[in-house]
Amino acid sequence: MDTIAGLPFLKLRFDDKGALEDRQQLANILGHIGSAKPARLAAISHGWRNDEHDATSLYTELFTNVAASLRARHAPQSQLPAVVGVYWPSMALPEFGAVGPAPPSSGAAAAARAPSVDPVKIKKQLDALIEAFGGKAELEQAKALLDGLEDRPGDQGKFVELLRSVAPPTSDAGEDNSDRFLKGDPDILFERLTSPITDMPKRGDDGSAAGLADALTGAAGTVLNTAQGALGSAFRLVNYLTFYQMKERAGMIGGALNQALAQVRANASLPIHLVGHSFGARVVTAAAARGARLDPCSLSLLQGAYSHNGLAAATEWEGAKDGFFRAIFSETRVKGPIMATFTANDQAVGVAYPIASRLAGQNASALGDATDPFGGVGRNGVLHVLTEERGAGGPLLAANGVYKFEAGKINNLLADKFIKDHGDVRNPEVANAVAQVILSL
Repeated sequence: MDTIAGLPFLKLRFDDKGALEDRQQLANILGHIGSAKPARLAAISHGWRNDEHDATSLYTELFTNVAASLRARHAPQSQLPAVVGVYWPSMALPEFGAVGPAPPSSGAAAAARAPSVDPVKIKKQLDALIEAFGGKAELEQAKALLDGLEDRPGDQGKFVELLRSVAPPTSDAGEDNSDRFLKGDPDILFERLTSPITDMPKRGDDGSAAGLADALTGAAGTVLNTAQGALGSAFRLVNYLTFYQMKERAGMIGGALNQALAQVRANASLPIHLVGHSFGARVVTAAAARGARLDPCSLSLLQGAYSHNGLAAATEWEGAKDGFFRAIFSETRVKGPIMATFTANDQAVGVAYPIASRLAGQNASALGDATDPFGGVGRNGVLHVLTEERGAGGPLLAANGVYKFEAGKINNLLADKFIKDHGDVRNPEVANAVAQVILSL
């Protein structure tokens, strides 16, 4: 059996339809639980990845640090978890575009300084989408439109229609504006994405967001996807489709994981802890929120790539409806603490949600931040839950820091100091938080 720093490590692979690739892997998990009787089971899911080695590297580095943190807290070997690594067909994190100072807002200087997008870059991302999700005929047609697209306004709406023709039905349209992407006037949607989209400004020393003016001058933040015009719009539309496809597949895999872990739950009463990074946070949240009751003892969301309103209560936000995963709280589907790391440094999670706001015709400052209806967990934390569902939260602490996580509540951890980008979740500081969540029940 494989191990990670002395922790038993078992793999569970799903295909692109949500079926187990090898049912023996589930049998191995059940067999290990029956024979070794581990005190806990920690299931972890990746999000973006290049290949299986990439996901295994994440699991190995993170749980090597988790094991070190558990032992530093004098947890006996008998109380350490067995680890289940979940694998599913995803794609590598795309390059979402140049990040840098904003171009001037108007005039010839603006046109001169606005970065261009090489059509080859967009075509490569479309090729990656074809490989991961299919839709070859439609996306090949979209690729053929890119050269000279700025000079053919009549083809711009067609480009939108080709992209959305390969998108599956949406599961939670209101939280990422995907209903507008799928059904809105294609020419209007294309036009709305032709101008730059601002990244969420960096937080000030007091934790508040800096002003847009500071961001645009480079004093506090940056501008995301600074390219303008038809190719800038095409680039952002492909970015959005990429996030949309990943979101929908992650939800499907979450349902499949629920079924697999339900068999574990039927055979053993050991505590189950769920950990997800990026779209893997959506995988494990879906597994906990829907289907058979797993009653996991914790849920750790590391730079989660789903809506910050995913667990929201209808009474707490302007959307006036429960979040897609509201059952986590309304049906008490997680027995222990829910922990989420978030940071303004995470530009990957920040990409789709500003685009969602622009699709709605919004041009306010700091699109995608905590005040925007469309924002991500990895950027803002889990928002708009009931008062009694909010834990103490606070900053992500140093590797020797001590938390007071509250069971049945969301504990948002501001991670600006220790998480530098979307993938920076393997470090001892993140592992310390995960370890303490696992020890909580």
